[in-house]
Amino acid sequence: MISQLQSIRVFVDRKLSDLVLWPLCQGDPSSNADRGSAIIPVKGKRFRITSTSAYIDGPMGKLTMEDLETNHQISGAKSDVVWSQIEAYIRRRAKDEPEPVARVDAPLDEIARLAAAPVYSDTRVPYLGQGVTYVTDWPVGGMTELAAIVTKIISPTVICVTVFPMTGELFWRNDLPRRSEQQKANCWDFSEVATDSAAAINDAARAQFVRGTKKKTAA
Repeated sequence: MISQLQSIRVFVDRKLSDLVLWPLCQGDPSSNADRGSAIIPVKGKRFRITSTSAYIDGPMGKLTMEDLETNHQISGAKSDVVWSQIEAYIRRRAKDEPEPVARVDAPLDEIARLAAAPVYSDTRVPYLGQGVTYVTDWPVGGMTELAAIVTKIISPTVICVTVFPMTGELFWRNDLPRRSEQQKANCWDFSEVATDSAAAINDAARAQFVRGTKKKTAA
């Protein structure tokens, strides 16, 4: 069994597939159900991710990411928070951005704004098969906003989508949050073009149905 290595592969496929494909990663052949490790190459840089089970590191298991160039490490109990920290760090390194420095002099209102609940532009709710926009902070085919459709609804603001890039093969993203003031990338938002197109199609179909009904009544 290689379940721990598989969890790393799922992370790469779902969160980093626009930067690296899993076949380019180097999995540790000694990986097993309780410990898995792989080296992830991104933009000439290499990162080692190690995942352990609760049997080794109770009660939740442990995640560790090591930047093999800078020796910077991220480590913690296995959770979505740590996975997100690893993804954010790798994306910053891919763009050669420095680590963000906490501002101790930040105005209190700015701190409160960033800590507040996400602010959305409206209260619309997505539905299955709806056309939406996937927003990425790394261009795919030269674009950062890509056409997508809703394939699963986790909550009114968190969904799964299939993405249709202009170039390359389609891919999917799971557990995407909706775009907000706090979340501006790696998220989704309603597509006004897709919404308007769907409305136009529905209106045309409804008008055709009405015309057909009138003809039958007249006959």
